[in-house]
Amino acid sequence: MELKSKTDKRIIIEGQVNGNTLYLLVDTGASVGLIDYNQIRMYGIKKGKMFPSTLVGASGDMMAWHCYQLVDIGDKQVGQFLIADIDAVVRSIARETGITISGILSLPQMAMLGAVIDTNNKNIKNMKIAHRGYFFILFFTKL
Repeated sequence: MELKSKTDKRIIIEGQVNGNTLYLLVDTGASVGLIDYNQIRMYGIKKGKMFPSTLVGASGDMMAWHCYQLVDIGDKQVGQFLIADIDAVVRSIARETGITISGILSLPQMAMLGAVIDTNNKNIKNMKIAHRGYFFILFFTKL
């Protein structure tokens, strides 16, 4: 399977949640996948338990909640998302690309899919496996 980016400025791919289309920024520097808190109602996503520590991201410290919703990407389902207010990132990417993202797909999520990112052609190839379970992701947090 091959997914083509929706823009040539960043790698942004299309996904589906509860029958609705959303766009995810592929961020190889992200250690955790995020869904924007401000968009969860639009997609029928419910917050889970509060994440036990504060995330440190490009837009500063963030509170987060577990997200148990799977996102369909091509013929695969991806989990491992947290819900956080990433509105500053969403607005920045929209200004740059004209696309409103709803979340960030992290490097560990891409690795679980066996994906190969082709930065020259802005696409993602070789997504081989589907993962439905949950696991703990290690990343820097501020206690």
